[in-house]
Amino acid sequence: MSQPAGARVKAIREFMGMGVQEFADFMGIEYVRLKNIEGIRAKVNEIDFRNLGEKFPELLPWLVYEGPISIKALQSSKSNYCHIIVSKIMADLEPKGYGIRELVVK
Repeated sequence: MSQPAGARVKAIREFMGMGVQEFADFMGIEYVRLKNIEGIRAKVNEIDFRNLGEKFPELLPWLVYEGPISIKALQSSKSNYCHIIVSKIMADLEPKGYGIRELVVK
């Protein structure tokens, strides 16, 4: 299932269990910008990808081009945020409707 980058950003926010304002603050962007990204009214730009990559490096292939999500890479990540995400994937608690399960590789 193909999703725009803004939908994948929203999926990460949902993985983290954060509201829009909380995630905007976490990412260092304006609330309105995040709402526009998630609503596909604005594109994810280079700075956004860099900020996301710093916090979720192992998710960059998925964020950028819907590449695979590697369980092994998430488990060995230095990012505690990636550990939260892999735990939710393993417990089948990932956000639904984004086709994440189809892209997970061991």
